[in-house]
Amino acid sequence: MAAAGRHRHHLHHHHGHKSHETVHFKPSTDTVPFPSIPWIVPAVYNVSWNFNVKDWPHSNSTFRAGDILVFNYDQDLHNVVPVDEANYLNCSIPEVAAVIYNSGHDSIVLGPGTNYFICGTMGHCIAGMLMNVTAT
Repeated sequence: MAAAGRHRHHLHHHHGHKSHETVHFKPSTDTVPFPSIPWIVPAVYNVSWNFNVKDWPHSNSTFRAGDILVFNYDQDLHNVVPVDEANYLNCSIPEVAAVIYNSGHDSIVLGPGTNYFICGTMGHCIAGMLMNVTAT
């Protein structure tokens, strides 16, 4: 009876020691990245992509490269085309558009500098469906 008790005690002690060691070391390595996370999580801004969008953003928001704009619109009527400044000013889509977003709920990551967006549907950009956002 004493031997069985000792054996059980030995197993329990060994297992307890090992799990204590694991528990002791894991939090220290897991918590190291956490302080930096608030700085790298991008802000997400919802954009109602329509003919009044040129006034967006309404507040003096400060955008950072890596922030995300979520364009919400009726995909049967509109799309979102990221363009350069010349195409933005001319309301024109480049011959080879890099990307045309048309899901109706597009998440687009801002790059550094001024980001230009137009609606590629004929006549919509001229009617005011365009916007630019500068990210630092």
